[in-house]
Amino acid sequence: MNESNPIVDKMLLFANKFSSQRHITAIRDGFVTLIPMTIIASFWVLINNLILSPTNGLLKNVPAAARWMDLGNQVYNATLGIMRY
Repeated sequence: MNESNPIVDKMLLFANKFSSQRHITAIRDGFVTLIPMTIIASFWVLINNLILSPTNGLLKNVPAAARWMDLGNQVYNATLGIMRY
């Protein structure tokens, strides 16, 4: 039942050699480091646009929502805004 496919074995050998190179590992580690920042910024963008937006957000009639939207903009600028440059 545990049959070996020669094409898959050759591709696996190539993939292992490719993924063990230093520059590929550095790129992978950089992306892994940026994932939490991207997730946090994405949540704040959703909160700003769906809940806190003064034009069509769920809390458009709450005056304190503008302060929370400023906080969301600061979080965005500190995460995804930095990666833009």
